[in-house]
Amino acid sequence: MRVAVCDNDKNDLAPVSELLQKYSGLHPEYSIETSAFSSAMEMLCHAERRGCCDLFLLDIYMDGIDGVAAAKEIRELTKDSEIIFITASKDFALDAFALDAAQYIVKPCTENTLFTALDKVFARFTAASESAFTLKTTTGYTRIRPSEVIYTETSRNNYQEIHLLKDKTVFARITAQSLYDILANDDSFVRCGAAYNINLKHVRTVSKDEVTFDTGIPILIPHRAYTHVKEKFINYGMDIDF
Repeated sequence: MRVAVCDNDKNDLAPVSELLQKYSGLHPEYSIETSAFSSAMEMLCHAERRGCCDLFLLDIYMDGIDGVAAAKEIRELTKDSEIIFITASKDFALDAFALDAAQYIVKPCTENTLFTALDKVFARFTAASESAFTLKTTTGYTRIRPSEVIYTETSRNNYQEIHLLKDKTVFARITAQSLYDILANDDSFVRCGAAYNINLKHVRTVSKDEVTFDTGIPILIPHRAYTHVKEKFINYGMDIDF
């Protein structure tokens, strides 16, 4: 697993990097490779050259590009990377939530707090790799990770349109409920009426008439499904350590 830590204050960057090294020694099964950056620009350039890391640990108050802006750039590049904010203020917790951060840690960052956050993130990675499934689609057999699914929609003749990241759509002959039963191993999925399964990880807004995803795509939802989806969306979020 590739991990990037970014903080323009060397007095914070060095201790977090050391804690990552200690965690790596305790968990050799994760094969953690750590890169430390003193500016968000340096980190983002590295991500564009070598691809995004699996996990980013970001300060927010940094010169030039701040941590929230950097996280937005990361989300433009990938939805799969996990983000942990480690910062001096509680003020950006809502921004972090909107960016699907796994954890929001207010400094000082203790070993116990960081290790607990890392345990959560690496458990997610392990679960994601184990929960990939194969479906017979109209183009052959397709291997799908639940995290790649934005939403599914019932089409004609009991086919499901499975809308994936990177503007990809596949079609499989399976009922919406049967597909949900497969996806439900990931707690980010919710049924929305009879036709839709939606991944809350990719939802940005929920209104009485529609759900809008972080791709900008809206779907109309049944009025009777609104309360259920709204409650699931509100309760789906991140942990905050103040």
